[in-house]
Amino acid sequence: MKNQDHYKLKENFLQEWPLSRIKNITLEEYTNLDKTSFCYWLESKTYILGSFWGGSSYKFGIYKKKKLQRVIKGQYQDDGEYAWSKKYGNTKDEVFQKIKPLIISVIENVQRDALEEIDAIDLGDAYKWKIAFLYSNYNIVNIFKRESLLTAAQSLGYIGNGKIYSELNRFLLSKKIKEQDYFDYTSELWTMSLMNIGFKEIIDNFKEYLENAESKIGGFIINYNRKGENYIWISDNENVIGRNGFCHYEFITRKKDKKIWVEIHFEHKKASEKLFKPLLEDKINNKFIWNSKHIRKELSIAYYEPIAFNDFEINQKLEAALLQLDDTFGDIIRNTINNSEYQNLNSVRKSLNQILYGPPGTGKTYNTINKALSIIENKSEEELQLESRKKIKDRFDGYLNTGQIVFSTFHQSMSYEDFIEGIKPIIDEDENENKQVLYDIVNGIFKQIVERAKKEKTETNEIIEAYSFDDAWNDLVDESKKLLEENAPLQLSIQTPHLGLKVVEVTEKGNLKLKPIYSEQSKEYLVSYERTKKLQHAFPDLSVIKNINKEFRAVVGGLNSTAYWSALNYINSKISNQSKVTDTKIKTTKVPHVLIIDEINRGNVSQIFGELITLIEESKRLGNDEALEVTLPYSKEKFGVPPNLYIIGTMNTADRSVEALDTALRRRFCFEEMMPKSELLSPSAMYCNLLWEYKEVPWEDKEFLIKEAELFDLIGVTKELKDERKKIWDEQMVGQQTNDFTHFDLFSFTGINLKAVLETINNRIEVLLDRDHTIGHSYFINVISLEDLKNTFKNNIIPLLQEYFYGDYEKIGLVLGKGFFEKIKKYDTKIFASFESQNYPESGTILRLKTIDTDFDIIEAIEILLNKKKEEKVTTNE
Repeated sequence: MKNQDHYKLKENFLQEWPLSRIKNITLEEYTNLDKTSFCYWLESKTYILGSFWGGSSYKFGIYKKKKLQRVIKGQYQDDGEYAWSKKYGNTKDEVFQKIKPLIISVIENVQRDALEEIDAIDLGDAYKWKIAFLYSNYNIVNIFKRESLLTAAQSLGYIGNGKIYSELNRFLLSKKIKEQDYFDYTSELWTMSLMNIGFKEIIDNFKEYLENAESKIGGFIINYNRKGENYIWISDNENVIGRNGFCHYEFITRKKDKKIWVEIHFEHKKASEKLFKPLLEDKINNKFIWNSKHIRKELSIAYYEPIAFNDFEINQKLEAALLQLDDTFGDIIRNTINNSEYQNLNSVRKSLNQILYGPPGTGKTYNTINKALSIIENKSEEELQLESRKKIKDRFDGYLNTGQIVFSTFHQSMSYEDFIEGIKPIIDEDENENKQVLYDIVNGIFKQIVERAKKEKTETNEIIEAYSFDDAWNDLVDESKKLLEENAPLQLSIQTPHLGLKVVEVTEKGNLKLKPIYSEQSKEYLVSYERTKKLQHAFPDLSVIKNINKEFRAVVGGLNSTAYWSALNYINSKISNQSKVTDTKIKTTKVPHVLIIDEINRGNVSQIFGELITLIEESKRLGNDEALEVTLPYSKEKFGVPPNLYIIGTMNTADRSVEALDTALRRRFCFEEMMPKSELLSPSAMYCNLLWEYKEVPWEDKEFLIKEAELFDLIGVTKELKDERKKIWDEQMVGQQTNDFTHFDLFSFTGINLKAVLETINNRIEVLLDRDHTIGHSYFINVISLEDLKNTFKNNIIPLLQEYFYGDYEKIGLVLGKGFFEKIKKYDTKIFASFESQNYPESGTILRLKTIDTDFDIIEAIEILLNKKKEEKVTTNE
């Protein structure tokens, strides 16, 4: 029989959980965490019979918590061990005694085909209908989401309102041909129900499948920081493929064709094709193809068959495809990536001379910081974008202080003498405070950094005798066992003086159970090997931790932080005391140096660089075959530019176009255009940005609440977003990186959309002038309130437009609209002095920009700018 496994699984469930057992089920049997509970059977073990994943564990009415901590919020309550919905009662026993009869009622009603009675039972819809199906005689459909049932029913001609489960079930089963197999039929219904499902829902469902099902690839990681509308990155169990940017697994749907490809994507096209393609070629068979459809034309391998969104077994097929790719190519790729020669081969190659160019406000100067750190630290810019801005800026300032990075701005008065070397006056003061002016040759900023870059840096590497985490953990376990046998449990110190935890048990799996030393009645806390190892890798030095609760949970999730801190303190001390230096190696290297030249096009480049313009070419750098040196005119020294000096310039295209730049400079630099990124101003992005900025403070923080309220007024949020925002923060954003701004995209916003404002202004400027004079997103990026928005237009946008259009208010009006203008009183020719002339202006009104003050209606002005109000007339001030 085709679906024999499905029928067999349902029988196994009924043998494990007959109605007689349900009538005597205990709370422990209902909720335990060891994968034998009734709830686990329903959600995970019988997944292939129909899924009701999604939402929180409150759908069971009551559940046992993985985190032993008490949190009471809203309609929910808990006692630290169990959590439940308040509507069922105030204690765990009271709640369970109410839920159990409801479950029994569902079972008894489905067995006597009283489906209408089930509609009224006070349990979650998807949950109670999954129970009903498992105890049914196939008299209901194994689809448990109302929307999915309704979509399937409508595809078969249903015209009701679709609110009643029993009605939908009876309708759907009435359409089943008597001879047709039940699971074949419901599989067809499932296919119908998924016609409108989206990529995001597919991925979220697969993530739950990985976490809850007994999947062979449960350790694979869905990377929500590397996602788009039609793709998402995945890392393997060892977090090697997907960790460092060389390659990653990916689910991708192309042209929204409702199919998902499962692929391996390789970054750094040239190096990857040179190394990986020959390495993996003989593994390619009829199950895999070299994919030519990669949008960036990079090397990628695809599982041969895309999987349809509405495939009833989509999760199993995605899993199987990932496994096939990993089993076939994974070890070869991992071994290669971990090879140091490959690491060196794929060090991100940076251009020696580059210029970031674009309109004002597009973040050119801002991005030179990331560019410089990318060079100094040999990291990709994508990696740096995942770090907080504060950490990046702090490191950048450190390199400025040491002279490894130099920041300069060109201007009209900048000269060769300032940049290279020149004769400059020096005030000399003798011991009697007599001053005199002397003249000497002084090195300019370029020559100074060149001299620093030529110097070799000495690095001392100490070879430390290996004493690993595993060694320290084994010592901890052995010492704990020994002292338990002597009935004198090992005591571990904690941060609070004179208190501590004692080891009361070493489990069969080699984990530890700890209990406070001051009370035998207190709870025991489990400390596992795996979690402790992750924490030790993240925190080899506990002194840097400011908030152990928050920082530990960001690494491993919920736990008793004090218990883990005590074990980690023991382990770190052991590693520190047992490790010793056995050898010292000294090596010298020339470290990269970076010169940043802001506004490079505002200086006279030919005059500033002089004869050295040739020396910055890559082929002319010292050490290359065509290396050149020149004799400097003042010092008469030989001078060349080393290959470890990088030059990054910025250029505002509104000041001078690229075409007008000095030709000699233009052909020696590579250019990277930076245009406005309006997506950073979407309502979701603005709120995400605020949350990231205040991530260290509680929700009740006064300053944050004021800022949040102002932003909510500006962008117009719904009650739904306000209700869901904390859940989204907890489930999607905590511990994640800060370059994802899409978490609230699905909500509607009724206020001002700055993304639309910027795009509208720039579209008009591009028509009236050109794209070089558009306006960057940075002018709006910190707008948080209506007052901020007023000030941005008053101090930035309007002055910029006045400069662009040389005070032509008609063109400024075409960009901004009537809401920013007023007409001063009418005039006629009588206002002019008496004079014989045929050129008197016609009578009319004077058009002026409104004063943007407290009375200015910025909301109305923006609506007019966006053409949301068509009939407004310019205010006339008679």
